[in-house]
Amino acid sequence: MSTDGVSGIYMPELISLSDQALHETLAWAMASLRSAFTSGAREVRVDFGYTTGLHAEGMLLVYAELTRLIDAFPEIQVSCVPSRVAKVDQALQHLGVYGMLGHKSPVAPELPDAVNWRVAQGANVDGPKMGELIEEIGRLSSETASRLFRSVTEAVTNVTHHSDLAKRLDGLELEPTKEWWMFCRPEKHSLYVAVCDLGIGIPRSLPRTHPEIWADVLYRMFGDRRMTDGRMIKAALRMRRTRTEEEHRGMGFSDITRVLEEVDGSRLRVYSNRGSLQYSNPSLMPAIHIHNFKYSILGTILVWSFPFRDDQHVR
Repeated sequence: MSTDGVSGIYMPELISLSDQALHETLAWAMASLRSAFTSGAREVRVDFGYTTGLHAEGMLLVYAELTRLIDAFPEIQVSCVPSRVAKVDQALQHLGVYGMLGHKSPVAPELPDAVNWRVAQGANVDGPKMGELIEEIGRLSSETASRLFRSVTEAVTNVTHHSDLAKRLDGLELEPTKEWWMFCRPEKHSLYVAVCDLGIGIPRSLPRTHPEIWADVLYRMFGDRRMTDGRMIKAALRMRRTRTEEEHRGMGFSDITRVLEEVDGSRLRVYSNRGSLQYSNPSLMPAIHIHNFKYSILGTILVWSFPFRDDQHVR
């Protein structure tokens, strides 16, 4: 905390989780942000002055953390330093991040990289809200749009079912939340849909929701029962049973992954705590890659991406 009672947090140059260095930098920035709100400072200043780019999954994490912290600590004044890059500056204004932080940009958002973002959030499964957002974002076949809707609602349903299993290990001692956040970003050649929750994460929830079988699933998949967050995410893809069901029913994220079969070149990325999983090319031969990181994002983000054909366009 500085001597004037203001705790300043610098946002990364590229807000993203897409590789080891970016994941580590953003996870550390979010930990610093949480610490700033409990540091005793009268004001928290979020500095986007060096930020030159935003990826959907990284920006969604920042958006969710800011929303949660500002709601939980209404007595703390918040402010920001805006980005110097026009597309980032306009995106932060368009998404309402500047509004959260009490800043009004003098330039109205107009760049496609800024105004193409869509955002929604809620505390329960809200089918109409999610459906309207998916309908707005681009030209998908009716079957693909329908399956994408089921994918998103299943992801959010998992949040509501597992939110009370344990507290988030962020040092804030806040009550578990069913809150979810959703971003959609259509670009010229692709569409991104991302859903985030700030719960205990898949690696912590899996042993609680599947206490009898999760270790055996790890052994069958990897030849041993060693737990890493990446392995736990992959194991979760193989299980469907919830806490209220009794039998193991095989593929668990069937609705979450099945939408990928509709569009060649589509991909699902799952980030949860210290792990990630990428699931791609399912219409040919599914390719699954897992990775583990140094720091935890303390939550889960799912990102579906779909390429647009040359004869498709984004509204």
